Amino acid sequence: MRIDNVAGRRIALLVALVVAAGLILVAVRAPDDERPGSSASSTILPTSTPATSSTTAALGGDLPLGVLTPGGSASTDCPRGFDCSSFQVTCPGVAGSSDGTLAVRLPPDPRGLVVLFSGGIGDQWWSAGQGRPAASMFEHLAEQSLGLVQVRWPDGWLVAPAGAEVGPAALACRPATVAAWIHDNVYEASVGSDHAGTCGFCLTGNSGGASQVAYALTRYGLAPLIDGAVLTSGPPHTSLDAACGIDSSDPALVFGPREARTIDASYGAAAGGPCARHDVAFQARFAQDSVDGVPPPNLDGVRLRIILGADDQTSAPSHARVFAQWIGDLDVVEVPGMTHPIQQSQQAVDLLAEEVAG
Repeated sequence: MRIDNVAGRRIALLVALVVAAGLILVAVRAPDDERPGSSASSTILPTSTPATSSTTAALGGDLPLGVLTPGGSASTDCPRGFDCSSFQVTCPGVAGSSDGTLAVRLPPDPRGLVVLFSGGIGDQWWSAGQGRPAASMFEHLAEQSLGLVQVRWPDGWLVAPAGAEVGPAALACRPATVAAWIHDNVYEASVGSDHAGTCGFCLTGNSGGASQVAYALTRYGLAPLIDGAVLTSGPPHTSLDAACGIDSSDPALVFGPREARTIDASYGAAAGGPCARHDVAFQARFAQDSVDGVPPPNLDGVRLRIILGADDQTSAPSHARVFAQWIGDLDVVEVPGMTHPIQQSQQAVDLLAEEVAG
């Protein structure tokens, strides 16, 4: 296996640092001809070692992070040009563990890292089936020497064990824990310097992916780790009591049947759960589990943006605007012609690339 001098020196440094900490590393590398935008790239992740973020212990979120246990390499369904590895997350108050996969692509000398969370329950890659706009964004970010990490939850981050009324706020421990782990074990190892609002360490997510990012910022205290966050088509988990049709002051916030089923899955209900049946008895719980279920946190150190589609017919833009008002003084950009998935709009994806590149 050939590795150029720059990557070789970086790998030697990483091995020395991590071996000193008592971890065992494995290098996983895709062939060079499958790695657009880089002639040589290497992904090194700790394996078989439970890990939490040492830097997040004192971040002060109102909800606790969990524990991430890295697994081995994962070649099935790995996006072209990325190296994939599996992991498991366990969270306080959530029975069992949740499986996930990371798809990592690092340039030889990255100046920053962008983590991408996909929509819905997160069971697809951010780039899955989205064609040229997503590919062009990845190429642009590679030219800017930014590494990429896509996070995928095969069984969904927003699904609770059957019959367990966990709720989305507690389940958001999963993506928040992953984001913290990526910061400490990928970003710090490959970049590891303060970029004061640029990427740096940045997060983005579309729709339910925006909620994954928003919960990490507002409920799990990750803001001190994050230089920039771009929320697209969301977060839809703002004002869940209104979304579930209990507070009817703004009909534009009410979820459709599909979105209501997703919320009910977070409370362990397969069908006909509290959101679908507009259960008034759940109003306080819905409000508590919303992204904005706490006082607005201090996010002054985070360059935070929202991108919405002018043609998005879902309730997500309304929830995003509530979030922007709750945070205060937050830029919201509406892109003509964009519907709900940002990945299908070249103009919107180009804007996203500009925002994360700083």
